[in-house]
Amino acid sequence: MNRVRYRGESFIVERRRQANLAEILPATPAKFSGAALVNLLRSLPKPDEQYLAMVEELLTKQPTVAESGMATLIDSSVLIAAERGQISFG
Repeated sequence: MNRVRYRGESFIVERRRQANLAEILPATPAKFSGAALVNLLRSLPKPDEQYLAMVEELLTKQPTVAESGMATLIDSSVLIAAERGQISFG
């Protein structure tokens, strides 16, 4: 394992002369782009109105928190409106 980690070597694991049972190689960062995430989210089934209404109700019951000075990336009500087709992100 040290040779894999520190030298970047890789090894093929064989069992009973069956090659390519497994390969041990250095770990690499996951490759999942923002575009791939968008495609994944678009491929998932849309939540139904009952679910969106439940989320909206839960949001109204959430306690408020003090301003942190950091900007909000996106408000959850915007996401609900988008799911209902009231807003399009393009």
